[in-house]
Amino acid sequence: MNQISKNEAILFACCDSLYWGCVACFLGFAGCFFLDCGMASSVLSLVIAAYQLLALGGGFFWGGLCDRLETNRNIPVFAGYLVCMSLTYYFGTRNLPLACVMYFAAGFLIASMGTNLDVWILRTVHYDPDYFGVIRGIGSMGWAVAVLICGFLIDAYGYSVMVISSLILAAATYVFVFILKEPPYVREKRTRVRARDLAGNRNYVFLIVVILLCGMAISPVGNLQAVFLQDVGGDVGMLGIDSFVGVTFQGLFIIISGKLERLSAHLRMVLMCALLAAELTVTGLAQPGAVSVPDHYGHGVRKCELWNHDAYHA
Repeated sequence: MNQISKNEAILFACCDSLYWGCVACFLGFAGCFFLDCGMASSVLSLVIAAYQLLALGGGFFWGGLCDRLETNRNIPVFAGYLVCMSLTYYFGTRNLPLACVMYFAAGFLIASMGTNLDVWILRTVHYDPDYFGVIRGIGSMGWAVAVLICGFLIDAYGYSVMVISSLILAAATYVFVFILKEPPYVREKRTRVRARDLAGNRNYVFLIVVILLCGMAISPVGNLQAVFLQDVGGDVGMLGIDSFVGVTFQGLFIIISGKLERLSAHLRMVLMCALLAAELTVTGLAQPGAVSVPDHYGHGVRKCELWNHDAYHA
């Protein structure tokens, strides 16, 4: 399995699981938290949209900085996210606009962390898709387990559980980050490419359009699931179950993502669109909160198919 020991693979899988569990405990319930603080659903959509926009900018900024510094070990940035996350909770019931500002800052800081960890693992396994898929799939399971447990704990003890559990998992993540070794960057001669040249590349433009449209299709269903569940009588615990189902399927498909390459990229995209149609149909017919849970598996599977397409064909 490409010059990586079994112990190192286990350490990376644990680190990935703890990281995504840390992120899930806060971001997975941020929508419910804002709604509970009195935010209207229409305002929440704008807040999430602004968060996503800043996260996109943060991804470009921190990703470029990592390339220049030749490291994926972004310890200070992750610490900054934890501070902004804690302040979002603190100001939530005191000053909602300021809480939103802290939420935006958290998005700007955390956006590239998952990608950095993915690249770190890919460099370590020498870009072996099968091996990477197994480690990354186990990481998604960390998110699934975290939201399942955290949802019930929030129901029982309140939203302070989001911050406490995130900080505990972050501390555990730091332990593995310091233990794991980072392979040296391979220095390659790079040619600067202008945006005008990329715009003239039909394949590149087509890929960007496909990713954009698929992202627009996936994002509302996942990011506004809290609003939908609240509307049909669900609660925070139900959101935890819902996310657990969706991310579990996502993790399973990421694990077998290397084998999915045997299917053509076009077929995978068609299957993803078919799953979207099925998911939206079930969502539209849902009445009680529990009915929305089975349909969310499609969200996880479609995210995995899009991720698999991006990772190996972009």
